[in-house]
This record gives sequence, structure tokens and C-alpha cells, in this order.
Amino acid sequence: MRSGATDMPLQLEFDHRFSRAIKERLKRQCSTPFAYFTAPKSYYPQVFTSTNYKDLPKLHPPKAHRLSEKQVNEMRNWRAMYDQSVPQKTARNMTTKDNPGTLPIISLLQENKARANASAEEAKVRNRRALCGGKSYDHRFSVCCGGNILWKGNGASCCGTRNYDRRFRVCCGGKILWKGNGASCCGNRNYDHRFRVCCGGNILWKGNGASCCGNRNYDYRFRKCCPGNVIKSWC
Repeated sequence: MRSGATDMPLQLEFDHRFSRAIKERLKRQCSTPFAYFTAPKSYYPQVFTSTNYKDLPKLHPPKAHRLSEKQVNEMRNWRAMYDQSVPQKTARNMTTKDNPGTLPIISLLQENKARANASAEEAKVRNRRALCGGKSYDHRFSVCCGGNILWKGNGASCCGTRNYDRRFRVCCGGKILWKGNGASCCGNRNYDHRFRVCCGGNILWKGNGASCCGNRNYDYRFRKCCPGNVIKSWC
């Protein structure tokens, strides 16, 4: 438990030494005549408790049993097949008081390394299958706009041969414009459809005239559009 990185692939040996490790933690939580220091700037705060360590129930040590050579070899073979050894983190080799007596548990077993490497290579090939102008590219990091391979970043949308971030920009007539509240296009200009209307390529104040008649807008409740003219009566 005191070494920095031991060749212990499973939690078996950790459990075997757990009772000795937990005693150290209990001592830090009780009144003791000594203080714990692991580094010049690492210390444990003074414990304000009246509990004495000697009054706590005694933890029975595990049975004295050593692993056979066959069991040790089996564990080492398991480590070599699935993963590296698990590094130990204890109060003896850590310079902070946050991780004393902890050990990561291997909850998800990794596949065979050769198979994992093959799967990773397959993923790389799959990502490079996208073509742009006869050239392959990785769609995770690049985008194809008008036959050009561009760095993606946040610009995942295309406007002609350029890319842009549709959260803040808008493409109108092949031009990239600042979006703001103008998310709608009218020719090569953008506008806010809540207050404006596009009629015949002209951006007009909307008001109550939400309908278009040629290049003019009108209120269909009181006006009529007859061959490009707005009139009050029927056509």
C-alpha cells in the first residue's frame, strides 16, 4: 500500500491490506498524540473530537494466507492481456489529503490491444472516406465548401466557398452577414422578419402589412392586390 505503482492488477491485494489502511484513516479522525505530515506543505487539520482511537472496536486482521505462484501468474497474465497495473494512491505517497487510501477499480474491461488498435484504424479510415474535390478529408475537423477543404472550427455551414458559424452569421445571396436578429434573407441582405417584410427584393417596414404585392406590402384585411397594384375594393 505504500508503493507508488505496484504490479497489482486486481483489487484482491488491496482488499487484503484494507484493514491496515483503514486504521491509518481512523487514527487521523481521532485524538492522537501525533500529527500526520506527508509533505512540507501538506498537512491534516487538527481534529476536534473527544473520541480516542483505543476506544474504537478493533478490526480483525485478515487470515494469514499468501497467494500461490499459480494465482500470482494468473493475475499477471490477466494484467498483461487487458490493461496495465493499477497505480496505488495512499496517504504515504500522495502530497495532498484528498485521496488517501484510494484505489481505482477496473469496472470496464478493455478489449484486446491488437483488436482495439485495429478498431481505431478502421475508425480513422472511415473518417477519411469523405471526399471533397477528389481529396479525402476528416469531417470531424474539416468541412467541404464549394470543393475547398476548410478548417471546421465552429463554422460547420457553407456559404459558397466559405464556411461560417450559423449561430452568429447568416448566408444571404452568397454573402456572410452578421446575424443579430436578422435571420431571414432578402436578396443579399438580411432582416428581422418580426418587424420587416421582403417584397420584390425590398426590405419594408412591416407594421400590419405582412403581405406582398409586387414590391410593396399591404394589409390583406383592408386592401387587395390586383396585378401588382394595391387597391381598396375588389379586383
